[in-house]
Amino acid sequence: NKAEYLRTLLNLKGDEKLLDLGCGWGAMLKFLQNSGHQGELHGFTLSKEQLLYARQELGLQVFLKDFVSDAFDHQPYDRIISIGALEHVKPHELARLYEKMYQALAPGGLAVHQFFSFEREAYPASAMVLQLFFPGSLLVLHQEHLEAAEKAGFTITCDTLGDYKPTLQAWYERLAAQEAQALELVGLEIYNRYMTFLPIAWLFFQHGDANLHRLVMEKAASG
Repeated sequence: NKAEYLRTLLNLKGDEKLLDLGCGWGAMLKFLQNSGHQGELHGFTLSKEQLLYARQELGLQVFLKDFVSDAFDHQPYDRIISIGALEHVKPHELARLYEKMYQALAPGGLAVHQFFSFEREAYPASAMVLQLFFPGSLLVLHQEHLEAAEKAGFTITCDTLGDYKPTLQAWYERLAAQEAQALELVGLEIYNRYMTFLPIAWLFFQHGDANLHRLVMEKAASG
């Protein structure tokens, strides 16, 4: 379970104040709340629809904010998490974002991020495929993430790899098995788009062009 694994990486004691960058519909925040977490849980989203849902349906403290350009209000935080959000940060914004996260954390705080990044310099085909299926996604070299985090003052305590190929294969097989229903729901063009994308994405990871990373960063207790 991805949420449970990320909760383990957060090393929560029960009362930490936590911020989810790009919290989406609030799934991770609600998971933590349902797991018995007693500390304040905040989230940032760019979507008004997600904001209303998270607030009205889930009762969460979510704010309409761009975590790249807006201030991190209500700091300091004990924990900061992001899931699939750093892929949307422009390369030239990366260093400043890590600095903001470091400044927003209380001494001894942790940041946990799950994101995709390139393992070597991107070649044109990779960039083209990403923009076709995920417009706005801007993967950068993983080393650039590490350098930006360390320059901001973080100590990297964990950097794990997730094998995304089984997930892609499962999605492909399920979509193929439900072809009739999928065509009825979204039509041939969108169905074919994903039946094309999923094998390409599988090869992308098989060749080692990119990986799914889970990065844990710590701010010094005297920071």
